[in-house]
Amino acid sequence: MNKIDRQIEALKWQLDHDTNEKDIEIHKQALQILQNIKNGKCTSNVIHVRR
Repeated sequence: MNKIDRQIEALKWQLDHDTNEKDIEIHKQALQILQNIKNGKCTSNVIHVRR
């Protein structure tokens, strides 16, 4: 398991335990980007976080 795989697994675990809507959305976006990178798809997505 490489670094990206470990990060994907950690994000999946985090999503299972998130309760805050904002955190869920951020983690879903991060997971999608990591999965795109793993699958060799380039992405130009930028995560905008409003705090």
